[in-house]
Amino acid sequence: MLGRRTLIAAGLLLTAVCVSATGGNAYGFGTGGYGNTTLTSGAYDTCAVLSNGTSDCWGWDNEGQLGSVPFNYHNYAPAEPSLPVAVPGVTDVTDLAAGADHTCASVAVGGVECWGANDVGQIGNGSDDNGAQSPPVIAPTYVPGVGGAIAAGDSWTCALGSDHTVQCWGSDQWGQLGNGIETTSEDSPVPVQGLAGAVQLTAGSEHTCALLESETVECWGDNQNDQLGTGAVVARHAR
Repeated sequence: MLGRRTLIAAGLLLTAVCVSATGGNAYGFGTGGYGNTTLTSGAYDTCAVLSNGTSDCWGWDNEGQLGSVPFNYHNYAPAEPSLPVAVPGVTDVTDLAAGADHTCASVAVGGVECWGANDVGQIGNGSDDNGAQSPPVIAPTYVPGVGGAIAAGDSWTCALGSDHTVQCWGSDQWGQLGNGIETTSEDSPVPVQGLAGAVQLTAGSEHTCALLESETVECWGDNQNDQLGTGAVVARHAR
């Protein structure tokens, strides 16, 4: 029995459990425990928001998704720290979202910072030069013009603004950015077309859904397995 207010975050090859009770700790299997408030998992890594507003990460770091420690780029023997490591320079974190091999943090001052893989613009800073000779973005990098709650799919991220609109960046292979244009990727945030009144976001591997103030749900992106709930098995490039 795990106890009250148990949180679980699972990636492809990693699971972490957080028991949020008095003195509650987070335990990634094979890691030590420490106090925290929020967990998110990528394919091979997990990050936690601590009670002091900072963030720690642990797991596979082949694309710099831990945000701090040395890594082996595209190497099948990456650095795997045995204990969580602090993400430098990120404070007052209010939300975390992990993609397959990138991570983003929303901070209290109203901004978003991302780190890790950037081959399709996952970092959102206007640069996707992560070619064979270019390293990932290890240090947390500011994403201009966005803030609030965030959700991440495999290679993209969306942010919910204070005006209840949504902006997304990264891979758009299946229309998961919702900008109404069939593009391969966007390396800067673009607005989700026609969406207003959003109050919550969630992301699957290649699709996104938003809960609206009207208590309805809008979804966009990949629909090969009826993820969008539209009754038609076709991708939607706009909500």
